[in-house]
Amino acid sequence: MKKQRRFGWVKVLAVVLALPFGLSSCSDDTFDGDASDLHGTWLLERYESERIENGTVDPEYSYERECDENNYQKFTLNSDGTMEYTRAYSEDSEDGLYRQIMTCKGAWTLIKDVLIFHAENEGCISYTVKDVDNNTLTLTATEKEEGVDTYEGEREWNYETIYTNTFKRVK
Repeated sequence: MKKQRRFGWVKVLAVVLALPFGLSSCSDDTFDGDASDLHGTWLLERYESERIENGTVDPEYSYERECDENNYQKFTLNSDGTMEYTRAYSEDSEDGLYRQIMTCKGAWTLIKDVLIFHAENEGCISYTVKDVDNNTLTLTATEKEEGVDTYEGEREWNYETIYTNTFKRVK
């Protein structure tokens, strides 16, 4: 009888020792830092888009682009929860270079690995924080759409677009 009790304690001890490993996640794609890791000014270096329609990547709508002085996004995340965002967009047209610069202010929130921008008069947008270190921040977002195209008969479509934005810290 005594041997059986000792064996029972061994089982309990084994379960208690294994519990932290069973409850931990094996995934490397979850941001485990805190909001202070995001404080500062970030400049978009490159953005990618991958569109998947009916389970297949559509190369016509998938792209990868580097940013330059005419096309960029920059945001500052302050420790008090406020933010400022600037986006510059340029393209050549028949009338010359078309350029638009938009700046807005607002607030930001980090909930687990989801970064939410609350821009004044613009609404909210959220990104998943994939990676951050002292100099680089990678954010992703997924957009899902479905509908019926009636232009050339009825064709159902559904797709999702995965956006990946890589920023560098500028201050």
